[in-house]
Amino acid sequence: MKLKHITHKGKKYPVKFVQSPNVSNTDMKKVAIVQHMTTSNSFKGLIGTFTKGRNASTLFGVGRNVGEVVQFGTPDQKFWHAGNVYEPSKAFKKIAKKTPRGKYTNPNLYTDGIEYCGGEDKNNDNYISEDEIELTEWQYDCGIQLMQWHAKTCGYELTPEKIIAHCDIASYKPDMVNVVDELEYRMFRKDVDKVDNKLFKLLLKLILIWKKTKK
Repeated sequence: MKLKHITHKGKKYPVKFVQSPNVSNTDMKKVAIVQHMTTSNSFKGLIGTFTKGRNASTLFGVGRNVGEVVQFGTPDQKFWHAGNVYEPSKAFKKIAKKTPRGKYTNPNLYTDGIEYCGGEDKNNDNYISEDEIELTEWQYDCGIQLMQWHAKTCGYELTPEKIIAHCDIASYKPDMVNVVDELEYRMFRKDVDKVDNKLFKLLLKLILIWKKTKK
């Protein structure tokens, strides 16, 4: 269950595989992949975080530059990326699983994660603040293809409701609403808008033809 490559602007880029030691086992089916953001824009630093740094892990990591994408394990493993549920959003509650006593089951058991290098330090204060969080075109392409691969590999239907961020699970995490909205738009609404635009133009053309016949 290793992804071979990402396609960006007609060119294929290999997905680097580095097994993270920070994984454990799960026998639950994965039903979503959570979007994460690091406040660092260093791809090398991102890899170090999940292989040599803190006790955390995620399935995929995506840098800001073209070609920067890494897989830290396989979906049959449990990644330590979003284990704490705190003031969850409605979006997360739609896919959340609970114990017989009504408590939230650890999301790490049934979700995986994508970690993006967060943004550009525009004011040069050596920190990526929430208003500086944004993805590059490469990262959006990666995010979409990684979600599609994950859904196909794990056997679930990818719907807009399945696109959630870490802040949906734990409200104190960086706000990624704009990123989630953009991913959803590119995956599910962009083509619809194109069709609607074509229909609108066709309608205008028919109206003009009708007006000419009335003269």
